[in-house]
Amino acid sequence: LKLSDFETEELLLVKPKRTIAEYCWTLTPFAPRFVFEADLNVKRVTYIDADLWFLKNPEAIYSEFEKSGKQVLITDHAYAPEYDQSSIFGSYCVQFVIFNRNKCEIVRKWWEDQCIEWCYSKLENGKFGDQKYLDSFPKLFASDVHVLYEKEFTLAPWNATRFPYGNGIFYHFHGL
Repeated sequence: LKLSDFETEELLLVKPKRTIAEYCWTLTPFAPRFVFEADLNVKRVTYIDADLWFLKNPEAIYSEFEKSGKQVLITDHAYAPEYDQSSIFGSYCVQFVIFNRNKCEIVRKWWEDQCIEWCYSKLENGKFGDQKYLDSFPKLFASDVHVLYEKEFTLAPWNATRFPYGNGIFYHFHGL
């Protein structure tokens, strides 16, 4: 998909006011929309960060999500106590987010609106980039959002000391 074919007027208005990284973060909730609009047969979109390394097939994540009956899946940072930065970056991580077509729209659109309004690489009024908005998902959209229960599936520098490596499905090489 070519970004220029999908950029909305509202995206083009904020683009010059944000760094490249901030604009990429602004695009995160738009990405599933772009895919859904490009192919009406797509039933589900999974957003993954480019710096994830899959250790195993992610089927266990999808299985847990299916059993939840929810429309959106998010993952917990699951910080080890010595690396806890939830007050800055939030409890949840934009690293692996699943969206079911149509039924995810209330959540995805809310996130999209928030990122258009504010999405910067700084902590301000309880916000940081596209990330801290996820902290509101379980509160605002409890019937639609599933938080991955099996936290040890999602290893990263901030939590790898908490979980056995062999249980990880992916490793998030954040900051590499």
